[in-house]
Amino acid sequence: MSEPQALSLEEAKTYINSIDFSMIVDKIVKTKRWKKADVLKMCELYKHYLFLKKKYAQSDQILPPSEEIDEFWHNHILDTKKYHQDCEKIFGFYLNHYPYLGMDGKTTDDDLQHFFENTQALHYKEFGDYLSFRTSLRFFDL
Repeated sequence: MSEPQALSLEEAKTYINSIDFSMIVDKIVKTKRWKKADVLKMCELYKHYLFLKKKYAQSDQILPPSEEIDEFWHNHILDTKKYHQDCEKIFGFYLNHYPYLGMDGKTTDDDLQHFFENTQALHYKEFGDYLSFRTSLRFFDL
């Protein structure tokens, strides 16, 4: 059995943009009571994040997501079959999630901040804006 072949960068971008995350969007809206428009924006930014992970995978850069994207990523991972399938298609392997940056005894909060600033800079370079958009509790319909 041969190893799965990852898509080229352009093919991956097309694939990522075509992924149907409607079930994840609906789940987050229902369980977290977040505004659908905000969750749809999270979805868009998560797709951007997947593209960054694909494009900069070989650079050995640590690219932590924003809190919003991390929440969306967790929900994608929980759909194990879909997540595995999407990872194989995009990356050619299962993309592991390491949620302990800044608290693992090997990295500090300053390291995490520096890594995230790099993620932000790459996102700005590729998409013309920043990954994080939540500045308040505006997600909640309270």
